[in-house]
Amino acid sequence: MRRLTTVAALLGLLAGGSHAAENAPDARSVWTAAWTTVCVIPWGAGDGKLKEEIRSTDERQAYRGPTRILALDGGKLAILDTLGSAVKEFDESGKMLRALPYPENDSRDAETLCIDMGSPRPGEYRVLSLGQQAVLTLSQKGEPVAHTISGTHKDSLLWAMVCDAAGASYVLDANDNTLLRMDAAGRPLPAFKHDLAAALVLDTSGRFYNMRLASKSSARAYELVRWTPGSEPVVLGRVTSRQEINRVDVFGTDAAGNIYAFLGMGAIENPSRLIVARFDATGKQTGQAPAPPDPIELKFQHAKAVSPDGTVYAVAVAPNGLALMKLRAFGD
Repeated sequence: MRRLTTVAALLGLLAGGSHAAENAPDARSVWTAAWTTVCVIPWGAGDGKLKEEIRSTDERQAYRGPTRILALDGGKLAILDTLGSAVKEFDESGKMLRALPYPENDSRDAETLCIDMGSPRPGEYRVLSLGQQAVLTLSQKGEPVAHTISGTHKDSLLWAMVCDAAGASYVLDANDNTLLRMDAAGRPLPAFKHDLAAALVLDTSGRFYNMRLASKSSARAYELVRWTPGSEPVVLGRVTSRQEINRVDVFGTDAAGNIYAFLGMGAIENPSRLIVARFDATGKQTGQAPAPPDPIELKFQHAKAVSPDGTVYAVAVAPNGLALMKLRAFGD
């Protein structure tokens, strides 16, 4: 397993065959000092590798590699190997710890793939299967168990999912921002519709977080909000910028209740400033750091992840694999 100790080394690889860093060339020299590249998980099929078809010219192929990363306790990471039909766990060195496979689907048929996942407890995962219109439970205890998602219709667009510590699953129907819900046993719960549903970020108490425009007349200020199904959102704080904010992704919370977001400022096609921001449980911003761009070659639900202890990770595409980076520290 090849290990890269500097982001500069990763940038050398990116220059050879990736467009990921091209999104923000002006910001590149800013974020490299804040991040360490811990490993590159190689492309390929089988154990310890991740399948990719980034250069596919098939217009039907919407998903061309991994689509989800989860940061777990103890420096472990789980990656949804979308085309390889498995959830794979790695340590920070890139060593694969275990793989939990599920039935294979056609990589060129986006409507059959598994595209998102959550983890209610160590070693167990919930995976959103578009082909089965179901949530799969994966563990080492046996074969995957499928629970059909209740409440879908012909226009449904299942887009993302998350699960809470009790094992309940929440699936986003992006057609109308409806949350389709089931308990840990797969029994349907009442659906819930809200414009803030798209982020699908939960804390340990089962509360959701997202950001919304503070004013319809300007994109230079966003509110951080917390909400629960059936209740009105609570505004916790605000982010302002001298430039328009064109990218907002609330990507996780940690065990201490801190909330993490990725934001891009400037032009949509070429943002001049990319940051990761941390907020405490009251919504006060407690730190920020320059951040690498998301990998445009892959449709990651969140290309940044935070572990329960507050360690922040990011992924990038390199010619020989998926590069995993870790934030050194937040600044003021």
